[in-house]
Amino acid sequence: MFLEALDVYRYTLHSISLIAAPFHIFGTYCIILKTPKTMNSVKWVMLNLHFWCVVLDILVAVLIVPLLIFPGLAGYPLGILTTWFGVPSIIQIYLNLTLVSTVYASILFIFENRYFQICAKSSSWRHFRVPFIVSCYLLVFTCFIPVCLNQPDQRKALEYTYKVSVFLINFGLPMGYIVLSVLTNYHNQAANNFLFVLIALHGINSTIIMLWAHKPYREVCHTLFYNLKIFFGLSASVPVVMRRPKVSTTVL
Repeated sequence: MFLEALDVYRYTLHSISLIAAPFHIFGTYCIILKTPKTMNSVKWVMLNLHFWCVVLDILVAVLIVPLLIFPGLAGYPLGILTTWFGVPSIIQIYLNLTLVSTVYASILFIFENRYFQICAKSSSWRHFRVPFIVSCYLLVFTCFIPVCLNQPDQRKALEYTYKVSVFLINFGLPMGYIVLSVLTNYHNQAANNFLFVLIALHGINSTIIMLWAHKPYREVCHTLFYNLKIFFGLSASVPVVMRRPKVSTTVL
């Protein structure tokens, strides 16, 4: 399969990031400038989640470009952090793990914010939510430091992988494939690379879903598409509004 070629794999991820960039910018524009007042309570937590999704997208597709060789629990980065700046692999591993956890934490804060707005504004939780959010971020940015500073050898790492394999399956198809590859000693480099192509699509997928799921942003998209149709001469400049004729009645 063509994804086995390192250059093809690298440029595929770079291309995904390039294609996703205008979607990310448009999503940021919609959140900041087109969020209605009725959604102000979720505006900043949505922007927070969107920001970390974009950062993770850029990290995987441009900065790191991880090449993993399952089931050997081995790999190396191909991104510009390595080729341009010579950043050690262990630091890149830390960045990758931390940003994935940050996205998960940001999703958690979406639900926490919804709970607070609906149920907990007058409860004691209002005194604990800020310390809770701060502690979550502190945990996210520090929990992988001991792991990165105390790297196990390959045999011990493989033993740990067996122990947590059932848990990892719950994270979806990519993580499920990793576990399956390790447990069965199956190696397919094209599939390994395609795994991170799927992960690199996470950012653009989350942005598109956000734009589609919320009516104000969906209306902005409709307006944008309509203006583009006018610009390219595919539609009349003035929309035709169908009005029902007024019916007048005369009482005799």
